[in-house]
Amino acid sequence: HTEEVAGAAGATVISISGNRGKGAAVRAGILAAEREGFDYLVTMDADGQHDPAELERLLHPIIDEGYDIVIGTRFLDSRGRGTVPLNRYLLRKALLSYVNRGLRSSYTDLFCGYRGFSRPALARVRFVGNRYHCELETIFDAAIHGLRVAEVPVRRIYVEGGTKMGAQVGSVLGRIWVLFQYLETIRRKNRELREASSPPRGTRTTVSPRPIDTTPTGAEE
Repeated sequence: HTEEVAGAAGATVISISGNRGKGAAVRAGILAAEREGFDYLVTMDADGQHDPAELERLLHPIIDEGYDIVIGTRFLDSRGRGTVPLNRYLLRKALLSYVNRGLRSSYTDLFCGYRGFSRPALARVRFVGNRYHCELETIFDAAIHGLRVAEVPVRRIYVEGGTKMGAQVGSVLGRIWVLFQYLETIRRKNRELREASSPPRGTRTTVSPRPIDTTPTGAEE
């Protein structure tokens, strides 16, 4: 009853037919925001993992400090696993290390869906995948287009039974299916990054909670 509850609370609700996936829902929301002429957009997951009280924290570096994208991170203040399920933590830790090495960046959380975008950033990021592709698509497109990215700490909230990742095909197969989507996205975006051009030798990206210049070193126009 999410649609009814949100509508009753005064929210503008965008409905899409059937379960077309997270990426499709994000694209529908972005299109609606563009039609309304909004200057900023914040995405958050709908499973209770993100605290709406922290929303302004994601917009402050964009509005006041000129950042293009702000990513909520659950591992900046505390690098330990905390309440994150062990299998998910280890998998994402391995992917984080691989992506940071390839982009010469220092992200601490690639997969948190709590993110803020400026309007120019949304025009550069291409959300293509219908499922769990959009977080990685954001990271790579930021590198390709030289967008400025900052991370800010957000709370870790894990609701028992809240996540629906891979639920359509069962727990184990679902995790494998989601991993395949991650790997496919990394392969596709790595190819796009190489096609854009190679980064200068010796440059690095530093992603920081205290927004310093964290311009990704993907490519120069």
